[in-house]
Amino acid sequence: MLIITPLGIVVEYGWLDPRIFGVHALIQLVSLEVIFLASGLFVQFKKIWRERGDLRDASVEARIQVKRLEQELQQKKVEQKISRGVWELRNHELSWEAIRYISVDGHYLEVYCADKNRPLIERYRMSDAQSELPEEHFMRIHRGVIVGKKYVSSVGSNEVEMEDGTRLQVSKSYWGKVKSFKPLIAV
Repeated sequence: MLIITPLGIVVEYGWLDPRIFGVHALIQLVSLEVIFLASGLFVQFKKIWRERGDLRDASVEARIQVKRLEQELQQKKVEQKISRGVWELRNHELSWEAIRYISVDGHYLEVYCADKNRPLIERYRMSDAQSELPEEHFMRIHRGVIVGKKYVSSVGSNEVEMEDGTRLQVSKSYWGKVKSFKPLIAV
């Protein structure tokens, strides 16, 4: 890119001969050239700054779009799991029909299944389990317990009895939902 400055024009065409006019005029022209170049740089800087702002806005919009797409993908994954009737944990894949109840022990969930003698133990959050399991099949009765509605045999004053005879405490905060539940299994 060719930049034409006042000093270059003046010296090129012989309008100013430094030997004749002395150093004072040359200093004035150099000052004028510095101002000219500075204003050109300022215009370029302003243009770059504006483009950078446009890129920043585009970057923010792209991040928002990526986040929205990730949420849509997560929602589709959840819908696929729901349609399959399977709950995928880190180390296990369980059918909803097989889960009798889930209790929490520290950071670990104990998943009691109808077809297993011992609980499956998995490091998982209870809130994640509740959000991933469908409400039509499961009911939370305590901060640390989710039951499979299919396996509830009776609802007492402050407990739920499962078909295998296990009694699970119902907390006061969940009692409103639990007391209106009608067990599917007749005792």
